[in-house]
Amino acid sequence: MKRLNFKNQVLLCWSFLLLAIYLPFSAFATTCAEATNVPSVPYTAMVTCTGTNDVNAGNVTNFCGLSTLYLGGDEALLTLTPDESGFYEISITGQSWTSLVVFDGCPTTGANCIDGVANSATSKTIAVDLEEGVEYFILVDTWPAPQSPCLGAGTEISISFLGSGFYCFGGPTSNAFT
Repeated sequence: MKRLNFKNQVLLCWSFLLLAIYLPFSAFATTCAEATNVPSVPYTAMVTCTGTNDVNAGNVTNFCGLSTLYLGGDEALLTLTPDESGFYEISITGQSWTSLVVFDGCPTTGANCIDGVANSATSKTIAVDLEEGVEYFILVDTWPAPQSPCLGAGTEISISFLGSGFYCFGGPTSNAFT
């Protein structure tokens, strides 16, 4: 077996180091076919973008009544297929002028918007009632300026399961006053 010279050893070490740094921040896909899968909940990851605006006002027909200007920047797209029906909390932190929206299918093929929020705050949270076995798409997008929710400052997304059978007022397991 041939030994690597010092220069090649250094290059090899740097390659592994860069790979170790880059993998946790790997780019999130921006098309439905390439959307980043959320393997399990709870889930936390740094959001990074690919530098394209594939999901935009021209191909999203239902945006929960939010301003479609929040579809004007680069985005990150994730998929979540819950293992359990119930309420899930989805949060992003770290970048202003962003939207966080959940769809019951691919947003560019006419899916219904389940819930969403879009504003200038640097932290956003929504709680959505999701069904077991249904594939949902989670979109993180921006107003055209800043161009991206992933400016390297550290936009983080987190998803947690809140539970099932939770009702504030009304519903089959309600503890609401009558």
